[in-house]
Amino acid sequence: MKSKIAVFTSTRAEYGLLRNLCKLLDSEKLFQLIIIVTGTHLEDEYGYTCDQIKKDGFSNLEFIHLSIKGDKNAAEITAELITKISKFFEDFNPDFLIVLGDRYEALGAVYSAFLKKIKIIHLHGGEVTFGSLDNGFRNAISQLANLHFTSLEKHTKNLLNMGVNKKNIFTVGPMIKDLLNCHESITHSQFEKKLNFKFDKFNIILTFHPESYIYDYGLEKLKNIFRVILELEANVLITYPNIDEGGEIIKTALIRFSERNSDRCFLYKSLGSDLYISSLKLFDVVIGNSSSGIIEAPLIGIPSLNIGERQKGRSTFGKVSNLDGSYKEMYESLKKIKEGKTPLSQPRNLQIERKLPSYEIIKILKEIIN
Repeated sequence: MKSKIAVFTSTRAEYGLLRNLCKLLDSEKLFQLIIIVTGTHLEDEYGYTCDQIKKDGFSNLEFIHLSIKGDKNAAEITAELITKISKFFEDFNPDFLIVLGDRYEALGAVYSAFLKKIKIIHLHGGEVTFGSLDNGFRNAISQLANLHFTSLEKHTKNLLNMGVNKKNIFTVGPMIKDLLNCHESITHSQFEKKLNFKFDKFNIILTFHPESYIYDYGLEKLKNIFRVILELEANVLITYPNIDEGGEIIKTALIRFSERNSDRCFLYKSLGSDLYISSLKLFDVVIGNSSSGIIEAPLIGIPSLNIGERQKGRSTFGKVSNLDGSYKEMYESLKKIKEGKTPLSQPRNLQIERKLPSYEIIKILKEIIN
């Protein structure tokens, strides 16, 4: 008899990390996979990224629409999700629920699953981000989970310190390694054609999310970034922020800046995981406060400037410069990168990994189930 496994995804970044694992689960005779698709995946405002999941060819998809427009806050969205996903759990009755990371939507799914005695598998637990509410969401998920797959031994130790049983924790590495391993590089000209982007002498990727504990959600820091970009005459690729508290404020600022500087600024609701990895291989620097600047960027080798407190405490996977968000500090750092950079004639190359997280997870799940 097949074990029923539900995989939860509510954001573009989350799905990119889960994609290869989902494909492996779907190909295994031992498992019956269903992917729960919700959150910004189903919103035009954020790129309707469920289209990518559909294109990947999964046969069992459950769409849960949430009312995330208007003035709905995270608590209201989570409450709506719990109500709707509980009904799904009753109908499908999965043996396992897989969630990744630290989103409040994921916590809502886990809370419902826990009450229904569904075994919970948590990926990327034990990590730390003191500057974000996500830190509490992540730890709460870990406390409710039955199995844990971490990205570093350090994160495994953090879980042990939280009282998690050692036999239920497995260190498999960051899930992004799966995507990096199978990613096909494209050229600068191909990237330009796909996104209607225009490369110049200095090209920046900007991803900025609201800072939970700052009165202006980090808006002043973002304005300093805008100023530096214009001073250095850089072309910039900008992606939308998450739907966290303060997200609309940050998004509005990004839209206005892009509209006023449309010759140099290119704003996208979502790139999708493949094109985002392509950008990391082709651009000169990443700036902002996304976890991708802490994990993906250093693994690929692109210079990364982490701004502010949002990712404070998170372990890096290579060299990352942590800046406070002042104009002077950011200007000097970006100017140094601009003046010292070597022009990229080809995308950055990556070393192929033999031991990939998704394969390790499948192997362990088979052993547990059998």
